[in-house]
Amino acid sequence: MAPRLPWYAFLYRLFGAQGTFWLWVLALVAIWWTAKPTVARLANRHPREDLRVVDLAQLSATDPTRWVALRGVEVRLDRALLLRESTGAAPAWLLLDPSDPSATWWARTRALADMMVSARGPQQAATAALGGVTGVSPKHARQRLQERLARLEGGSADALPTPGRVVLVQRPGEAPAARPPRAEGAPNPLDFEARLAARLDERAALIRERVRPGRVRDEGGVARVEPLEVQGLLVPTPSTLAARVKQDTDTVIGPWVLQADREPRDLESWVFAVAAVTLLFLIAGFVGATRDRAAPAPAA
Repeated sequence: MAPRLPWYAFLYRLFGAQGTFWLWVLALVAIWWTAKPTVARLANRHPREDLRVVDLAQLSATDPTRWVALRGVEVRLDRALLLRESTGAAPAWLLLDPSDPSATWWARTRALADMMVSARGPQQAATAALGGVTGVSPKHARQRLQERLARLEGGSADALPTPGRVVLVQRPGEAPAARPPRAEGAPNPLDFEARLAARLDERAALIRERVRPGRVRDEGGVARVEPLEVQGLLVPTPSTLAARVKQDTDTVIGPWVLQADREPRDLESWVFAVAAVTLLFLIAGFVGATRDRAAPAPAA
């Protein structure tokens, strides 16, 4: 009479020799496939908030940090925002480190664009204070903004992020299309000043749409300015994506891309846990069955 298998060898009784063979294969493959994501999930239980954009250049591939919360100035940059001939490419979402000079340049430019609005509200006043522009009349703000944009159109590199102080942001489900080149008719000297004013208004509206130096919350009519924080997962930057951003915006992005509003998944962890428990019972059942068969039969 064959010895009875121990209780922890129930998988062998349930699936037999051929079935448990495939269980061995599936369990080992599942553990191999999900081990790295599981370790990453265990190391990223909460977003890391002490990391800065400028620190990403030194973040090695062996560092398990993937879930982060980064602060900075967000700019949807393309050639149209840089006042250059548009190529039709979609804007690149960039998060600039607050220490980068271009972050200060864009925050101040956004503040001047807000100060141009005659009927300013608490949000415009708050973003103006965030950009270091207070007590400026709409007329003066318009003049200063026009001077800044004239230098930018003349080839100034003040608005270009410094390599190592910028990260590309990918947002799920958002692929903004680039604005088509503006069609202008033949110049008319009679409305030259009006056309200049309209073009400046259009550029100011584009800046207010594309530049976010901070998050403004309205609390009972009082605007509170908070540093702009973007949470998400870090993934390696594909070389083709880095080349495209460099070609479209003259910006050198770092080795990481921030996929905004994403968190580490738990699916791989659950698969790893089930596969590990299954493998444990397979090993224990195999050892138990081998031991029982090797034990001498009791004397009659």
